[in-house]
Amino acid sequence: MWERSLSLEPAVTHWQSLVAYQLNWFICVWGAARGWGWLGPLTVSLAAIWQLALSRQRLAELRLMVGAAVLGTAVESGFQVAGFTVYPGVGLAHWPFWMIALWVSFGATLAIGFRWLIQRPALGIVLGGLLGPPAYWAGRACGAVLLPRPSGLTTVVIGLTWAVALPALLLWARHCLAGKSQVQIMRGRRSSAE
Repeated sequence: MWERSLSLEPAVTHWQSLVAYQLNWFICVWGAARGWGWLGPLTVSLAAIWQLALSRQRLAELRLMVGAAVLGTAVESGFQVAGFTVYPGVGLAHWPFWMIALWVSFGATLAIGFRWLIQRPALGIVLGGLLGPPAYWAGRACGAVLLPRPSGLTTVVIGLTWAVALPALLLWARHCLAGKSQVQIMRGRRSSAE
């Protein structure tokens, strides 16, 4: 019975999605650290076009990317205004577009690479809180972002922010993928396996 529903399976695999995100992260951060802030948005755009071209649920995945960009713009603007992050070469009145591109790239992973997490928002709180700060530390180590506030305070603020942002993105993903989606297929597989 579920073999017919597998047509909704993504053409981009779980691992391709995660590898694409990691490559996008590296290119965005590396490019920004060298003054090539345009490089990350370019590669993220190409990766998003590739994923959407292969997608069987383009609108849902596009909505995930746009929602992540909107949330990311709010989060990064808040960090900048509060003085937790400073992006070299980017004024306070401007957004670091490479950073917003990272949020788009992360949003692109939700339907495929992180679909297992969509039904686990509590785990999203924990993972967001624990894994958000190291991404910023790595960006700082590469020279793409400055974290001028005391590191303990910055770590707590970024961790708490991501402990809210990741579950919010997961709820958005659940909403976007509602209907005949991968989430229901996954539920169907579990119930048919029981």
